[in-house]
Amino acid sequence: MSRALCALFVAGTLALGLTACAGADVGRDGGDAQPQPTAEPVETTAGSDDASTAAEAGAALCQAGPEADVCVIESREADTDVTLDAYRVVKVIDSSLRGVVTISGAEQVVVQRVTIAGDLMLTQNAGLVLKNSTVTGSVTASGGEHATLVANTVAGDLNCDGARVAGEDNHVSGASACAGLR
Repeated sequence: MSRALCALFVAGTLALGLTACAGADVGRDGGDAQPQPTAEPVETTAGSDDASTAAEAGAALCQAGPEADVCVIESREADTDVTLDAYRVVKVIDSSLRGVVTISGAEQVVVQRVTIAGDLMLTQNAGLVLKNSTVTGSVTASGGEHATLVANTVAGDLNCDGARVAGEDNHVSGASACAGLR
């Protein structure tokens, strides 16, 4: 009985997090339309595959949250690899990212209505929600506590390693190592 109650609590907490991230107009027209990013794109010219450049790009994309360890990327574009590994909470919403996106070590990660032209690496994140997003590369969820993937399109492989993963309505073109998430 306590496992069922714990599972309900975790699901409710993740749902509350998604609801808090949604814009005020989500749901009026079905809620799945992806608005066009309005902020200036982040671009780098040298060493876009360099780890320090990817971390700098990630820091440049983050909008100030209520605390220094909160990263909110909303309606943004980036033409470089992005690494987000110094944040307790990461929320990426309604954005377009071109390059490898790496998010690691966060307590809470929400990626919603995002287009990623590259791979998405999600490692050692305690709670993860990936919803209504498109990834042209592969998605890897590894080493975390729990991940929920709902209504995503993945052109590459979907890999799950060490994380309890749940979800539905995902469309995976490549191989899936995540049982029941195709």
